[in-house]
Amino acid sequence: MTSMDVALISPPTAHGEAVWEESAGGLSLFATIPKGHGVVAIAGQVAIYDEDDLRRNELQDGAFYVVEYQSPRSGMSWQTFHADDRRRLDTSREVVRAVRCQRNPEHWWLRHARASFVSGPMLDFNLTDMIVGKVVGIYRP
Repeated sequence: MTSMDVALISPPTAHGEAVWEESAGGLSLFATIPKGHGVVAIAGQVAIYDEDDLRRNELQDGAFYVVEYQSPRSGMSWQTFHADDRRRLDTSREVVRAVRCQRNPEHWWLRHARASFVSGPMLDFNLTDMIVGKVVGIYRP
């Protein structure tokens, strides 16, 4: 377990007075939600993610990201949607750690923060299609 894991799953111990302050592992502690950022619940805390990170940067090996799953998938036609007797679009978001495949650097594995399982491998463009933003800190008002 790394210091970033601890920052994401350990209970809060201090409250920041500033908008943000540095914490171990490169994550920040935020007292307010900055513009252009979103939030997602994880392990009794609120993780803050940067919604524009992938527009500015490439995927980072070992970084935490928020991914979104949709059911049905976004490319499904309305005819197929209604044929399955679906009534609504279900979406969920979760925090994952992106890990580059050592044998094939074009592929990525996702280590899910809520469960002890890994999914993948998947290509860069498949992963970036799912990513909503990069986790940059924890909300501690």
